[in-house]
Amino acid sequence: MGNLDKGYLRKNGALALEPSNLLAENESFGAQRQIFLLIASVNTPLRSFRSTETIEVNTQIHNIFEQATPLTELRYFFSEDGTLDWNDKLVKTKTLSNIPANAKFQVNEQIILPDNLLAGTYYLIVVSSTEGQILSSKTALSTIKISN
Repeated sequence: MGNLDKGYLRKNGALALEPSNLLAENESFGAQRQIFLLIASVNTPLRSFRSTETIEVNTQIHNIFEQATPLTELRYFFSEDGTLDWNDKLVKTKTLSNIPANAKFQVNEQIILPDNLLAGTYYLIVVSSTEGQILSSKTALSTIKISN
């Protein structure tokens, strides 16, 4: 008969109390807090336009956070179906930075419509990307009519 196996026993009472003696830090880190601008609405004063016409776009922006935003890029896309995809045409880009906490403001932009458009319904999609990160983008759209 052999000795009874008692498992692992700590025979030495020494513990690693100094942080330099630890193999791993006793802290966990998550993703940093995202601060971004929300697009409340996108409007155009008129609803009917022609190809290559310059239109005015009013975009209501909100910073709902308690601190200023980092660099934010607004991208304006012209879309045939209202869904942001590879078929949409980028028509304007604007960069904003250091928007104060809890700010509400309006961005007015002049946008030139693409040429050779057929009469019909199209969409203007505005994308707000914090520090160029597409995954944290916020979008809004406005419907516009093209007539000949």
